[in-house]
Amino acid sequence: MTPDEIIWLHSIDGIHAAHLATTEIEQGTDTLRIIEKLRREYSASEARSALDLATGRQVASFKFTDGKRLFCNRKAAEQASHELLARHTAHRFAGLESVADLGCGMGGDLLELALETNVTAIDRDPD
Repeated sequence: MTPDEIIWLHSIDGIHAAHLATTEIEQGTDTLRIIEKLRREYSASEARSALDLATGRQVASFKFTDGKRLFCNRKAAEQASHELLARHTAHRFAGLESVADLGCGMGGDLLELALETNVTAIDRDPD
């Protein structure tokens, strides 16, 4: 997602569009129909961004307790560590003053590491 898409998804319209996409996904609506519904109110870019966020959250919900609240696309959610694995890994770093998570992606490991120690997170991938 681009910075402009992220900003839009935090707007009232973006929140509404993502909610609409999420509802349609949960009802089993196919992707083309979801895009058609979103395009009635939003631009092609906005519709795609809303669907990206909704599908990301759907995947994340299988890995994270609060996955439906996370801000991610499908690719990022698929690559993230499951929270149980991340918790197990994070416990290995307990007691350290700080840890650097280089290549943190959407931050699946980071969420658990931050409960154990100070973390610096870096990721250069724009997606």
